[in-house]
Amino acid sequence: MNIVRSLVVITLSVIILVACKSKEKPATPSTFCQPDCGMDTIRVNDENKNKAFVSITMQNCEADSITWGNRKMATYRQLLFAELVGKYVKLNKDYVRIHLFDDHAWLQFNECDKGQGYIVKLPFNKTENISRKNSAFNPMYTNYKVDEGMVAYTDRGNIFVEDMATGKKAMMTFGVQTDMEYDNMPATVESVEITPTHIKAKVLIEKEWKDIEKDITLE
Repeated sequence: MNIVRSLVVITLSVIILVACKSKEKPATPSTFCQPDCGMDTIRVNDENKNKAFVSITMQNCEADSITWGNRKMATYRQLLFAELVGKYVKLNKDYVRIHLFDDHAWLQFNECDKGQGYIVKLPFNKTENISRKNSAFNPMYTNYKVDEGMVAYTDRGNIFVEDMATGKKAMMTFGVQTDMEYDNMPATVESVEITPTHIKAKVLIEKEWKDIEKDITLE
């Protein structure tokens, strides 16, 4: 696996937030694949005392493996990307975001072919379990507006949100269980707007589009 340094390193005093972003252009599921998806390793580091990093190697636009850790760990953690996600996925580096914190990292991405959104919490230790959701409302899709400090996902009947730094959570229910397909979430949830104090979504319920919203408190 070749390691090629790429992306931008940003150091913040409390959290390290590094994002591989596309230029300001609309993103829809049909545009997550691009001919120039990139062959370079996607790697993000911080320069604080813990030296945390996440590195994803690529082969033919397909994510091959992922390695992450910091200097507190005796050995870094590594997986085949297909083991992490549950299947082989193609990635466009413009739709991958990595957020580094003191004791964990968050990985957000939309897989290339259908635009399905994933979030993964990667602990910087050898004992804590990895947390993965394959039904994420990632802000790389234009109609999903999620505060940059938060992640959000669904179980077809609810929206769950979490503060990336603190782990505090909240949720909003649709009131019914939908027949949403995770690889085509916009067909059921056209849009979301999520902040630390409010959730709003436009949801297809019993063949009718409905606006649902709720004030929340992260706990």
